[in-house]
Amino acid sequence: MNKLNEQRIFMSIFHLANRMQVEGDKLSDELTLKQWFFLYLLYQGGIENPTLKDIAQMMGVTRQSAKKMTTILEREGYLTISKSEQDSRALCIQPTAKAKAFFKRNKQLGGKLLVRAFENIDEQELIDTLVVLEKVQSNLSEEE
Repeated sequence: MNKLNEQRIFMSIFHLANRMQVEGDKLSDELTLKQWFFLYLLYQGGIENPTLKDIAQMMGVTRQSAKKMTTILEREGYLTISKSEQDSRALCIQPTAKAKAFFKRNKQLGGKLLVRAFENIDEQELIDTLVVLEKVQSNLSEEE
């Protein structure tokens, strides 16, 4: 293993995450990229009545971080929080009409960033990158 390449990749992932957030935050005056992603997962996550824990897992963040974001989005009127009917300790999250209207007005928001980020990258490069990133993620998840 080439430790220099491992370090460069590790640093590149941090840099890329920060760069994507900066660029993503420019897309909307209403929501940050993380807030947009949070709400997007409510629609596209494939879970009926998602809980705070569900969203945190899909985002790859702690429950506390997801709770903080949920509080802000609820205060801004983008979602509602209620106790789960199945588990009184769990919090269910639902988008509001304001969130639905935001996505209706901004259908292409995430698409613009994706097109820009992945232009001039061919399909095989995408597949290879995805394989490596999934292995890194798996390696880090094993210790949890």
